[in-house]
Formats: sequence, C-alpha cells, structure tokens
Amino acid sequence: MMPIIEQSLQWHFDVAQFWAVATNGKHKSFPRFQAKYVIKKHFGLFVQITIAYLLLVLATLLLMRNRKRFKLQYPLMVWNFALSIFSFYGSYVMLSAMVKTIRALGLYACACNEFSKMSPAAEHWLFLTVLLKALEFGNTFFLVLRKKPLSFLHVYHHVLAFLFLAHVYQTTSSLIRCIVIVNLLFNGFMYAYYFIRSMKIKLSIKAKALATSVYFVQLSLYSICFVTIYLANRRYSCDTPKLLLYTASGICFSYFVLFMFFFAKKYLRDDVLFLYRKLKTMKLD
Repeated sequence: MMPIIEQSLQWHFDVAQFWAVATNGKHKSFPRFQAKYVIKKHFGLFVQITIAYLLLVLATLLLMRNRKRFKLQYPLMVWNFALSIFSFYGSYVMLSAMVKTIRALGLYACACNEFSKMSPAAEHWLFLTVLLKALEFGNTFFLVLRKKPLSFLHVYHHVLAFLFLAHVYQTTSSLIRCIVIVNLLFNGFMYAYYFIRSMKIKLSIKAKALATSVYFVQLSLYSICFVTIYLANRRYSCDTPKLLLYTASGICFSYFVLFMFFFAKKYLRDDVLFLYRKLKTMKLD
C-alpha cells in the first residue's frame, strides 16, 4: 500500500515509453513484459488521473448548476460510434486468440497459465484496452455537460474498472484476459446502443430496459470466468492469487447489487407502484 501512496504523490509520465509500446502492434512480437513494466511504473499516474477525474467531475457539476445544458449530439454520436468500433474489433482480435489457445492448450492454459502467449495483436489490444479506460472517463462529462442524471454507479464503475485493470495488468495473472474480452464485447453492444440513442431514435421503455439488462449478462459471464479460475486454482497451480480473485469477485458483486437497484429504480418502480396500488384497492374492496 505504501509504494502506491508514494507513487501517487510523485509525477511520472514517460511519453516515449507509452508510445513505444502502444505503437508496437504491427510487429511480429509484442513486448508484453515491457508493457507490464510501463503500467507498473506509471500506476501512480493512474491514481492521479482518477483523482483529477473526480475533482473535474465535481467542478463541472458546480459549473453547470446555473448554466444551460449543451446538446453535443454530433460529438456524442462520433464518440459512441468510435468506442463501439474499437470495442467490437478489440473483442474480435482477443476472442479469436483465446479460442486458438483453448484449442491448442485447453481451457486451463487460457484461464490459468499466463505464459501461454496470445498473438501479438491480442496482447497489443489488451494493453490498449487498459489505456482506453482513461478515455472512457469522457462518458461522464458528456452526461454532466448535457445535464443528464449522474449516478453513483456510473462513477464507481469507471473508477474501479480503470484502477483494477491497471493493477491486474502488471501482474502475471490471466484473469485480465477474461475480464477484457467480456468487457470489450459488451462495450461494443452498449456503445452501439448509445450511438442509436444519440441519433434521437425513439425506443420503447421495454427496449431500453432490455438493452440495459444486458449488463446482467456481462456480470454473469464475469462470474463464470471467476468460478472457472477458482476451480482450476484448486486442482492446479494457477497464476491468479486467491486474494486477487476474491477482490475481482467482490467488485463484480458490488456492481451487481448497485446495478440491480439502479435497474429497479429506473424501469421497475412504476410497475411495482401500480401493482401495490392495485393490491391495496383489492383489499379495500
């Protein structure tokens, strides 16, 4: 804990290191250990970015309190479309590599053997996805500047995803593969949905609820990954420490609880109130 605090208090940003790794995707081999080293050396920067994000969100909320909202329709369309394409393509590259690994070495090698290397392209996209999480903070500012409701779940999810992925990436755990593949795949669908919404296409409440409920499927797939790694951990010498696995499971559970309350409040409250009033009327009769 102390090294993290010390790193957080020191400014360190080596642009050359990040650029060298980020632009290495077309080479025959990806410098995966160098990439891990870069993230490890800059983890304090990730913490600083998170703190800056939270402060900027608070400042923007205060700034917009007495101002008219921005429309930002076209920038939002471009933003969602770009992130959707990035996510879909990244999930395709990584999922293809994972399928090849499973066919060649089995499920255990893919889930619990970090040294069963994926293709250079997949390793490259894994690194880019960790960095992309910082860019996704922009989602919050689109909400705030347009004066849309900002939930605790939204901020909590972005902060934890950003820091946890950066932490797991620098370890030898294969856990990040499963997390990133599932995350990219569902982000592709969700950003495509947000793109449709940003085009002002009207959707029914049921359609919105169905699209939002996809997040439950994402969390379920995370859980399946965690259980698979846990079972492999009991039989083999897995490269994912139990504490890391329990932490990931705890984060996933917290997402589930918060999202369940969010979903119920947004889409089920009116139905529950209607049912309650109907039952109350029946009792009075």
